[in-house]
Amino acid sequence: MKNLIYALVILLVSSCGKDSDVVSADFLSGKWQVQTIKADLKMKDPSENETLNEDFSKDKYIFNFNSDGTYTVSIDGKTLDKFENLDGEVFGNEDGGMYKVASGYITFDTNDDDGKISQKHTLTKTNANNIILSVDRALLFENIKTDFEKNAAAFALFGLDLKSFLKELEAEILDYKQEIKLKKVS
Repeated sequence: MKNLIYALVILLVSSCGKDSDVVSADFLSGKWQVQTIKADLKMKDPSENETLNEDFSKDKYIFNFNSDGTYTVSIDGKTLDKFENLDGEVFGNEDGGMYKVASGYITFDTNDDDGKISQKHTLTKTNANNIILSVDRALLFENIKTDFEKNAAAFALFGLDLKSFLKELEAEILDYKQEIKLKKVS
């Protein structure tokens, strides 16, 4: 029994992330070029499944993280203030965006025409010049819940309440994975 406890302690300690893998706001400060974006959405109805696997390594798709906690996104040197998602819906950070790094996550806060948007991603450093932003199903629902709570009045106009909305969505979305790989360019 004693050996089993020692083995578990060794396993837990060895599985913890090294300090060198922790991403700080200072480390993140600068320009990061998107290399790839992958997303995989599995729905209850397989005809609604979506997969994205795009190589952006030749494009100049840049996240510029400033040391004051603000960020901008640009493509080919032109700063974006609007984005289009897979469904063609447009949202944006017309007032600028803020980011926060804490406990292995990065949270992006922006505003668009419909209200405040807050998106949390797992933040992983793969080496001195590469990071990965990722979202799994659990984090997707955490983001949806956060945005719903921030914009509850807008959702109420459509007769939606958080509990029933999440219940319906959880039944429809079986799995979700998103991964954005970025490389430091300055």
